[in-house]
Parts: sequence; C-alpha cells; structure tokens
Amino acid sequence: MLRPYAMEEEGALSRTPLVDMVDRGESYNLRVEIPGIDKDKIELNATEDAIEISDEQSEEESNENKGQNYIFNERSYKSFYRSIPIPEEILSSKITARMNNGILQIEIPAGSTRIEIR
Repeated sequence: MLRPYAMEEEGALSRTPLVDMVDRGESYNLRVEIPGIDKDKIELNATEDAIEISDEQSEEESNENKGQNYIFNERSYKSFYRSIPIPEEILSSKITARMNNGILQIEIPAGSTRIEIR
C-alpha cells in the first residue's frame, strides 16, 4: 500500500513533497517538506504561474540500500516532483529560498527561472 504522498511510476517509487502556502499580502510563503535531501540535489524553477520542485535519486544512491533485510522501508524513493500553482504572476528574480532541517522555505513576492537555495 502506498502512502498518500507517494506514487509508483514504471516500477519506481516517487513521492510528492507536502507543502504549506501562506498568503502574507505582499508575498507568498511556501514550506516544503523534503527531509534527507541535500539542497544541492534539488531543482527549483519558477514558471510564469508555478514553482516546480524536483529531485531524482541516482542509480548509485538507490543501490546503496539493496540487499538490506528491511522490516519497514517507507523512506526510500527514486525521485520527487511537485508543481505548486501561484495565484499571481511570478518574477523569478525576486524569489528567495533556503533549506533548514529538511524544510525548504520559499518566499515569492506578490506580482514577482532557476532559483538558488541558500
């Protein structure tokens, strides 16, 4: 049985990160749960009306856990992807992002393509 935030595609487990978005009037603040992922492996892009977040685990990384005699194995995955619609036009040059304790925090100024994570 798959978790509600995970799906299987072509035999590989893919998860969908959980997201909170708050409208602060002058900006939108997103908090994305992606524990255990190195910030340098996260792809974060802005389109005209959405933020896209993705990562794909390399074959080498996925082979690290092969041969383990797991009783539970709920944390493994091959990749993740999430497209988060934003209700206003996005100006990618004004977006800031930082990673802290497995939570990716993104601030998008209202009325604001690659975003660097601090």
